[in-house]
Amino acid sequence: MRGRSVLVLLGCFLLSTCALAGWRILEFERAPCPRFGHSLVNVGGRILLFGGAGERHSPQDLFNDLWEWKGGYEWEEITPVTPPPPARKGHAAVGFRGKMYVFFGMTEEDGQPRFLNDVWVYDPAANTWSQIPVSGTWPPARADHTATSCAGRILILGGVGDEGQLRDLWAFDPTSGTWERRADFPGGPIYGAALFPYGNYFFAYTGEPEGGLWIYSVEKDSWFYKHTEGAPPPRECFGWTPWDDGLLICGGFSKLGNLLADCWRLILEAGLVWENIMSLPFGLGCPVLAPMEGEGTGTVLFGGITESGFSGETLVYEP
Repeated sequence: MRGRSVLVLLGCFLLSTCALAGWRILEFERAPCPRFGHSLVNVGGRILLFGGAGERHSPQDLFNDLWEWKGGYEWEEITPVTPPPPARKGHAAVGFRGKMYVFFGMTEEDGQPRFLNDVWVYDPAANTWSQIPVSGTWPPARADHTATSCAGRILILGGVGDEGQLRDLWAFDPTSGTWERRADFPGGPIYGAALFPYGNYFFAYTGEPEGGLWIYSVEKDSWFYKHTEGAPPPRECFGWTPWDDGLLICGGFSKLGNLLADCWRLILEAGLVWENIMSLPFGLGCPVLAPMEGEGTGTVLFGGITESGFSGETLVYEP
């Protein structure tokens, strides 16, 4: 993995970065260790990384560390003044009104997976973690679900739990700390989908062969399917982020299990049309992306699965 970085960077001169097919690979003296199953979120302009799993998939190799990408060529590990959440992978994180909310995930006990259904909040202004107390109806424990903020709520969708793959949708009210069950996803069990909000709707891209979008109306609590033009090839465990009033997806695994390196942009202004843009420097499964500050200013990618192990690379794409 490190050898690949050295080869890619040969011949590059500007502060150890290299433009490669639209992406720049950044090198750091100190950065998060290689991992997958982590989260990367833009919270009020601060890009925060939390948790994930390392090479051994063991309890000793699950993380609850917190890092901030400072932009340019610097990662900084954050030491909060209160204890962090238990180490985990496969959680979902959302930036909402200046705070980062972390939902559920998975840990291990005696070599067996244990799904979590706790909710934690990181407040960057106070540098504190706090746990949301359980109140009323609460979603079942899960991992590999997806979350987004929409219409004043945070919504989580699907994932995998003790009873297998899930297709339920829940709305969380950060003000009251309460949950409401919403209409189930009509396309069957769903995990690892891309969600992005648009007004009182959010769009769900699942990576299936049809390549279309499921659209959910918050007001009507209903789903409908929308065909899209020029959809990407089907894939699983791809990276994604809302970007430039649309959606950016990168990499993942093909249905045959091959690593992918392509990147696609869904353009809302053109009537939900996909555009194949610059590829990643190498095939990458389960990467995690976050948008930079400002519309159309680019995205940051960290981690994932490569042919030789877990990635510890930081990549930046700027149009």
